[in-house]
Amino acid sequence: MRANKHNSRPPPMRKKITADTQDSNTPQHPMIVCNGIWSSVVNSKDADGAVSIQRYEWDRNSLQAYAKFRKLYGERKFSKPHPAKPFTASFLDLPAELRNRVYELVLVLDPAYVELSAKTTVYWVGNEKAREHHLKRYKYDIQRRLRLLRVCKQIYEEASPMFYGENEFRFTSVKGWYALATWIDQIRPRNQRLIRKISIHVPWRGKVYDFQSDNEPESRVRMDMQQSILADMGLTPRQGWKQFNQLTSVKRVKKVLESHAKLEVLRLVIPDSFNPVWETTITNYNADVWDCRFVLDKTKFESLQIKLLTLQGSFEGQSDPPYDRAQVLATHRPIRRKARQEGIELEDVLYDGLGHYPVPSSEDREILEVAEDDGQA
Repeated sequence: MRANKHNSRPPPMRKKITADTQDSNTPQHPMIVCNGIWSSVVNSKDADGAVSIQRYEWDRNSLQAYAKFRKLYGERKFSKPHPAKPFTASFLDLPAELRNRVYELVLVLDPAYVELSAKTTVYWVGNEKAREHHLKRYKYDIQRRLRLLRVCKQIYEEASPMFYGENEFRFTSVKGWYALATWIDQIRPRNQRLIRKISIHVPWRGKVYDFQSDNEPESRVRMDMQQSILADMGLTPRQGWKQFNQLTSVKRVKKVLESHAKLEVLRLVIPDSFNPVWETTITNYNADVWDCRFVLDKTKFESLQIKLLTLQGSFEGQSDPPYDRAQVLATHRPIRRKARQEGIELEDVLYDGLGHYPVPSSEDREILEVAEDDGQA
């Protein structure tokens, strides 16, 4: 009868060799750890209990057990001897200069900024596409790099100043203050004091020639929409109408930055599609109305440079426009004059439909001079 797995005879039992039954005259190969297992490393203890490690190369006798297994046999036959001592050096054993170079390569971005509230140039389309573009970079590139900070406390302390101090954090759209206030609250004081460069939309009231949903969220529906956007960014905004509005956000950010006094560059961004209402920007934030003093008090900082950054390149894609860029830029003259009087540097750059700036000029995109911008009161 043909044998199969159901009627075949079981293999004969092999006699188990133990310390009591093993012939004392039988030589024990040093690579035999236990029955059927061979290794090039043998751990042993002496009379005092100290552990010693011995390493051996594979020989003909020790390889015999693997003769029927070609891959295992070849791996062992052609393996190289283990080093005498295991490699125990870690990343933290490297010189500080090399560690800082690694931190720089991982955490200093290219381009070196994080955009958390993008502004598009395309007329009547909205910032959604630009926001998704930068959010994708934040989720799938920047956040992955930040995993390095979670390796251990020492790396966190050494690498955090590289990320927060060398990169610029941008909140360019008119809703940028909501994102900035939420973000700066979540990174906690130990990281707040490391921030050196921020670009943020001017906080003054005005006419926003953007898609309606990109205007200031002055209704409960728009406020809920803004909270949903921040949640998609991994941020947790404060709840409640009074805790989450533009004026409260500006005052909270102002308090945090002035308490640490470490910020070096503040760029107040005024897009060419924004028409500031100058009459409502003449008093102080302490009076709960808008301020023309450019948010921060420079005397409270060690070394703070404030710039008024005008973004140009807007009103793309519109037909029969009721306004053009030159008309809106003309409304910036009082603000620019006030900035020069207070020693604020003026800067004009081009931006594109995805919210990148500065971008190079082209035939259909160039910087327009603001007429009568002579700095006179």
